[in-house]
Amino acid sequence: MDGVTRDNRVFLGIAALFRGEFSIDWLLELLPQQRPTRVLEQLEAGVTQGWLQRERVGCYRFVNEELRAGLEAGLPPDTCAGLGRSIAEVLVRQMESEPQLAHEVARHLCRLRNDLAGCRYLVQAGDVQLRVYRTDEALMCYSKALEDLGVL
Repeated sequence: MDGVTRDNRVFLGIAALFRGEFSIDWLLELLPQQRPTRVLEQLEAGVTQGWLQRERVGCYRFVNEELRAGLEAGLPPDTCAGLGRSIAEVLVRQMESEPQLAHEVARHLCRLRNDLAGCRYLVQAGDVQLRVYRTDEALMCYSKALEDLGVL
């Protein structure tokens, strides 16, 4: 990634924690200290460089999965863990209207040791998965919630 500043690499790394399409609104919730214009500048720079694709107004996706995975891997593990919980909280609010987000919520929470709130989110994600007949994913959510509740 030629021409990437350190700030832009960190920003893109945070965006890379989302798999598939992500919203500028989600990034602003994760990065409340960032000005919206600065976030938009960085996203548009990613589009200009060919790293991101604008899906629709305010929504983007990485063009290349290998690039996305590399940016995610470049983040410190503690940053990934803390942001994983925050991402799950952002996505769980939209999960009922967009059931496909349940998989993303579960992906983040299954990598963490969850508190009671995280376990509730896992159960919610499991319930959404069950309603769309994804029983294996639902069982994974319920199992992880039970595992984490066992150590609280």
